[in-house]
Amino acid sequence: MSRGISGIINVASYGYHEYTIKEKAEAVNANGSVKEAFLKKHRQIEIDMLAEWTTLLGGRDTAGWLINVITKADLWWDRQDEVFQHYKEGPCYEALGDAKSLEPIFLEYCSVFHKFYGEGSISGRFDESDRARARGNLLSTLLAAIGKGDLHG
Repeated sequence: MSRGISGIINVASYGYHEYTIKEKAEAVNANGSVKEAFLKKHRQIEIDMLAEWTTLLGGRDTAGWLINVITKADLWWDRQDEVFQHYKEGPCYEALGDAKSLEPIFLEYCSVFHKFYGEGSISGRFDESDRARARGNLLSTLLAAIGKGDLHG
């Protein structure tokens, strides 16, 4: 790290963390809705985990860029304004500390359409064209980050 690193990719999911099947009852109501308390708890875990690297890697002297990939867009897309506010301006952004100097980029992403724990509903508004667009945005941003284009353009 003393020589610096090219950049950082931080992956988050707005609290939609799936663990073993025994947590399903804690995460999903009988009607298939996701429990907000579960999401809130796991959003806080994401914030707490930032402390693992922001103090070491969070400044311009160590890293050149920061891309935040917010996965599982198929689950939260109907709340996208709320989600992006959380990461771009809210508690998650504040927890970045010195990493804010890297002018972080925030991108939605979805690799597959999958109900949360196999039961929680998907947003219904994020479709295959959105998934392809998100994948393309991530790839072009990564190429720009490694010097093959304009990262903030």
